[in-house]
Amino acid sequence: MRNLIKYSPFCFREQTSPITPIGPGMEFSFNRTFNLGENKCQIKLPLHYAKHSSYSRLCTVGPEKNGQPYIESNSNKPFVNHNYAYQKWGFFGPWFTGEMARLHFNLDIYQPTKLHENISLFHPRAFEHTLAHYLADKWGKAEEDDKTRALYKGPTNWTPYSNFPVPCARFNIEPNVAYTTLIHELVFPISNNFICSIWFRFGLKNIELPENEKIYDTDIWRLIEDIINSIDFKLQGESLKQFEAVKAQCPDMSLTKEFAPLNFPMHPDDWLKQTGAAADLLEHSEEQN
Repeated sequence: MRNLIKYSPFCFREQTSPITPIGPGMEFSFNRTFNLGENKCQIKLPLHYAKHSSYSRLCTVGPEKNGQPYIESNSNKPFVNHNYAYQKWGFFGPWFTGEMARLHFNLDIYQPTKLHENISLFHPRAFEHTLAHYLADKWGKAEEDDKTRALYKGPTNWTPYSNFPVPCARFNIEPNVAYTTLIHELVFPISNNFICSIWFRFGLKNIELPENEKIYDTDIWRLIEDIINSIDFKLQGESLKQFEAVKAQCPDMSLTKEFAPLNFPMHPDDWLKQTGAAADLLEHSEEQN
């Protein structure tokens, strides 16, 4: 539990040594239930202590239509998405050094617009191909003033996450320029043609800081792990039937143990051309028929 006196949000002095800021704990958290189509996703999220902060409480903005995530279609984009929920937390240094870091939580739903109609994202190979396409679209952008330099690099620290009823991957997206920050992401399919991304963005910059100004992220990672370990995702209804149909044809639902970083910057369509992923996915769709 955070000591509210020692780790106050108020700033009356400057940092003079390395700091590990402390944020909210799970002892003052609540289970939040998100309706992802017919599926239920329950996540335990803590409150935010700094009432003077501009950070909002949990905001949920997810639309639904006929019991499914509803996203306005736009064929000009490789993915269409909607931000279902977001929240921010502050992390504070000791003895009135104030807010030293932030953590942003987002829950987004994505639908690929170029997915073959007979492909199910529950199939681990189809999910991996689509995930790489999604990463190229979301994180593969270049600097505005230097089109050869990527803003991010990744995925790194790729880990298939086994505590889920569907294929699920955890990984980092690392900053490649000074004004971007670390991203930690958890991605999984919620139906044949939708994926869910739960991602955390670090409001913490340690690039080229002198040693006495270093800010360590130990407590930020503690909160991320606590939140991810609290997730309870349940397939229901039509999504469960879709998953069971894929599993009947593909008993081994495990993801690859290694996933090399992509060659950012990269346009998502370039990734499909370079890897032949479109042909692989079409071949898979024919096998399902």
